[in-house]
Amino acid sequence: MLASRDTLLAALAARVRVGMIAWRDPSCAARFGAATTVVGSARGELATCLAGLRLSRARIDTGSAVAAIGEAGDVIALELRGGRIAALDAAAPDPRDSKFPTVLRWWVNRELTPAPATRLAIARTPKRYVDAIFKICHDEHGTVTSRRIVRPSGLPAFDAEALAYFRTVDHLEPYQGAGTPAPACSILAFRYPELLAGDRLAEPGAPPAPSPGTSPPR
Repeated sequence: MLASRDTLLAALAARVRVGMIAWRDPSCAARFGAATTVVGSARGELATCLAGLRLSRARIDTGSAVAAIGEAGDVIALELRGGRIAALDAAAPDPRDSKFPTVLRWWVNRELTPAPATRLAIARTPKRYVDAIFKICHDEHGTVTSRRIVRPSGLPAFDAEALAYFRTVDHLEPYQGAGTPAPACSILAFRYPELLAGDRLAEPGAPPAPSPGTSPPR
C-alpha cells in the first residue's frame, strides 16, 4: 500500500467519517483527533496525514474486515463504499471497549504455560501451535480498562486460559501518541508455544520484542 498523498486523496469518498486514529503528527492529532466527517478541501489535509502514517494492508487479523497498519504500529479499520474509503476508525469496534484508537503490539509470552491437557491438544493440531488475537484497552497511564478476544484460536481451552492470564495483567507500558502518553487499545497477537523473536515473520508496525512478561516499549 504505502500510498502517496495524491493516491490516498483519489481513494477518499466525497464524505469521509473519521473516528479514533492514533495520529503521530501533533498537527494531525489536533486536526482530526476528535470524531468528525471530512468533506471538501479538508480531504486533502486528511490524505496528507494518512500518507504520513505510511500505511500497509494488515497481514495480521485485526478484528476488522479491511484494515491498514502504519509503520509505527497504528491500526486503522477502513470502510469501503463504491470502491472508495468512506470511513476510518479504530479496529475491531465493540461497545464493551473504551473509545480509544488501536495500535499493534507484539506480546512475547514467557509466563503462561497451558494445562497439560491443553498442551496435548495443541500438540495434536496440524501446526502444533495456536494463537489468538486480543484487544486490550488502557488509559494514558497504562492502566488496563478492558480485555477481550478478537479472534479465537480455535481451541476453547487455550482461549479460556489465555483470557484468564490477561485478567491478571493490570498495566501495560503507556502508548506514546503524538509525543505524550495517550489512551489506546492494543491489538495483541498471543500464541503458544511462542516463536523466538528472530523467527517471527516481519509485520508492518511491529516493534522490537519486549522484555519478559511485558508489552513492547512504544
